[in-house]
Amino acid sequence: MKGVVFTLLTFMLFLFLFELVASLNHSGASTILPQEINKRITNVFSNIAENIPKTVQVEITKNQNNLTISDSLPPTINIQSSLQAFQNFINFSIPQDLNVSFLNPAMQTVPLTSLNPPFQIQPLNVNYTYPSNNWGKTQQLIYCPNASTCNNFSIHLNYTINQTFQCNPQNASSCTGVNSYGSNEFSWSPQPDNCAGGPPCINFTLSITDNQGHTYACSSNAAGAVPCPFNSTSLSGNAATLQIGILQSSVCKFKFTIGGNIANGPLLQTRMLDNNNNTCGEVFSNTTFTFNTTTFYVSLPTYLRVLDLNSNTSKTDSIFQ
Repeated sequence: MKGVVFTLLTFMLFLFLFELVASLNHSGASTILPQEINKRITNVFSNIAENIPKTVQVEITKNQNNLTISDSLPPTINIQSSLQAFQNFINFSIPQDLNVSFLNPAMQTVPLTSLNPPFQIQPLNVNYTYPSNNWGKTQQLIYCPNASTCNNFSIHLNYTINQTFQCNPQNASSCTGVNSYGSNEFSWSPQPDNCAGGPPCINFTLSITDNQGHTYACSSNAAGAVPCPFNSTSLSGNAATLQIGILQSSVCKFKFTIGGNIANGPLLQTRMLDNNNNTCGEVFSNTTFTFNTTTFYVSLPTYLRVLDLNSNTSKTDSIFQ
């Protein structure tokens, strides 16, 4: 199945670039104006940069002041193979009078397979990444530079897992130890404090759906459902942590942590691990940031250079959207 998914992904990337290739093959014209050269370079740069997130199984969507990152934890494809396939296609499709190269922060030429996270939301300096900044994606991690920055945006989290909850949170009678803050199977420790101590805080919504279509949602007080009356938590003290039990497993847990003292840890951490910190299920995530500005972009810590060999005109910039 993973091979099929990888093949489909690669095919989609090829389709995205066919139009690019066609637009480039006019290079045999005897005279190309400087503005045409710049437009050509910019088009090549944009087409490559926009498709790189897809090679690592990430979708990035910006809509006014909202930024959504869709992800798969862990990936269902081989990320290194996907990056290599994209590199090979670029090498094959780019005309001979153009040179495309990838550069590390020291501006040294590197292969695309050396690309690593984080996704950097600039100029806010918020990082979306994974443990050790690699594509293993065993956990989702979001880092915020300081509490004042985090206090100025909200985050909306929607997760779907390929496992089954121990009970149906939409039918509290199927769960045990139900109280006004959750149940034994949907347990917060510590609980979010709903910004009881005042700002700085992080505002959030949370929805987790299992493979049976059962959903646990915050903030929600739906009749008959396991309660989750939380919509924010302080950016000081201990982080709030949710643990969800998985059916027919005493060791596999869905764990979600948010807030707390972000100077010493991430703003948010999501993982589905057993007692030995091994991945025990897949999490498909949609993370939406709502900022108080529309002036932001997402970049990776690798640069892309597109060079027109005939005119020695180039564009070099971080890989961004």
